[in-house]
Amino acid sequence: METFSIYELNSTNYEQVEEPAPHEFGDVRSQWPDCEYVVDINPAGFVSYGANSLQKLSLYSFDPIKEEIELAKPVWFPGAHGEEVVRDVLVIPGTKKALTCGEDGSVRAWEMPFDPLTRTNVQSSSMEISADEDEKKQKKKEKQEKKERREQRDKEKKERKEKKEKKDKKDKKDKKDKKDKKKKDVRFKPY
Repeated sequence: METFSIYELNSTNYEQVEEPAPHEFGDVRSQWPDCEYVVDINPAGFVSYGANSLQKLSLYSFDPIKEEIELAKPVWFPGAHGEEVVRDVLVIPGTKKALTCGEDGSVRAWEMPFDPLTRTNVQSSSMEISADEDEKKQKKKEKQEKKERREQRDKEKKERKEKKEKKDKKDKKDKKDKKDKKKKDVRFKPY
């Protein structure tokens, strides 16, 4: 069984050895909604976890002083990295941007509805976000350009083929005409 606990640092009083009791959360996969694995518990103020079967990554505010996770205001990254495990989440301080990387080999940029580190600009109790619009536009543009290049190559290939067929047909006709002319000129010529 996998469990999550927070341990305090031992005191510096070496005369009396006392180890503080840990704050035990237990198996968080059954306590946190849609949790199959934990990605990161960041002391900056967030916890992130994922669910491969749902293709989902969730990010919640975390208070490292009180050791509490605020499950009421999630940020969801739908689709995340597909069915692959998300390996790391970087929330860029002072912004609403986040980067994720996963076992699918990609790094993705996200725009969040609020900064989870400062908990500002919260508009509702839960928000879904999508990948950067610029990234989507760029991929769409690249796909369109690729399609146009393929169409242009196909068009050029077709034109070359038609030109070759026309040339072959003309060469064949010229050859036949030359042969026919040679046959017609066959007559007796004195020396």
